[in-house]
Amino acid sequence: LSLAEVTALVGQLGRALDEAHDLGLMHLAIRPDRVYLRPGSGIDAVMLGLMNRPFAAVDRKSCYTSPELYFAKQPDRRADGWSLAAVAYRCLSGQDAVAEDQRRLMKWEFELPSELWLDVPDVEALDRWCERALHRLPDKRFGTTGLMARALGELGGAGPLAAALGASMPVLAVGSGAPTEERRSTDI
Repeated sequence: LSLAEVTALVGQLGRALDEAHDLGLMHLAIRPDRVYLRPGSGIDAVMLGLMNRPFAAVDRKSCYTSPELYFAKQPDRRADGWSLAAVAYRCLSGQDAVAEDQRRLMKWEFELPSELWLDVPDVEALDRWCERALHRLPDKRFGTTGLMARALGELGGAGPLAAALGASMPVLAVGSGAPTEERRSTDI
């Protein structure tokens, strides 16, 4: 997807998650197969999943699971932010942010958009956004999904994602990308 389309998606989902977080609810299972789009003018995404699910019921094998959930630490709203950033990374690059072998080795590394040769304006700013949004330490990430979405919005304008994709469908229905040699650590 284009940066404008991903910005629109992250913007809407980020605002919705902020509202849920303000009510004391967390999703803890954000991933592409739980985000659906309805046709219409502009973006209208529906995120399926249980809010405020039991902490022990989290799928730790998912590449969209934040580091703190993977290591069975108590999550807060920033865990959902990491997962949403991992979805955005997948939408932009077509590959997982952090490959399973990297998670098992506790490396939590990813390739920067500039290393992937993504054709986006100001790719260095997108690199910095990814480094912050996908940082393995929650204290180094954006404090809220809304702030994360606004920061991404400064990089790319919102585009008509639903119109571009047509009928209601999962945002991503592609296989996981193969891990590559060069990875960027989120521990900066």
